[in-house]
Amino acid sequence: MRAEAAQRESEDRQLFLFKLSDALRPLAGASEIKTTASRVLGEHLLVDRAFYAEVHGDDWSVESAYEHAVESQAVGRHPMAQFGQWILDLFGRGENLVIGDLQTDGRFESHERAAHETYRIRDAVAVPLVKKGKLVAILFNDITGRRRAEEVLQRSRRYDDISSSARSPNVPTANG
Repeated sequence: MRAEAAQRESEDRQLFLFKLSDALRPLAGASEIKTTASRVLGEHLLVDRAFYAEVHGDDWSVESAYEHAVESQAVGRHPMAQFGQWILDLFGRGENLVIGDLQTDGRFESHERAAHETYRIRDAVAVPLVKKGKLVAILFNDITGRRRAEEVLQRSRRYDDISSSARSPNVPTANG
């Protein structure tokens, strides 16, 4: 049983990596790559929203996003501080953020919870990209209504190749 589950998991991971590789192969521009990677990942993880947000000054900057059956809200500039300094500190240490249920998560102050609710974020997983000790971006997945955050994080952990390549200095960002 355990061996069969491991085999299925391995096959699922390989299929995803092939799909991602096929989708990215013909692309040249950083914007196209981020858009396509967000879509492929969002579809694979069955999340409502997936995007790559870069740090620009005190804002998150999102050029494009995969959004499924949700109000389009991700694209644009968003003040980082409104979501909570503790989240920025967490990201700065290279740690993932998992929100299993915004309403019951005791880490959030009321104004931070309100900021997340403005964007209709209730369950989410965010993975930071830190270069040379500095937070430069996050890969964000909003899960509301489709899949629980812990389940998405567990499934996304199978794709360490993507995270480690995203952490490499060769991934294009506006910040270098």
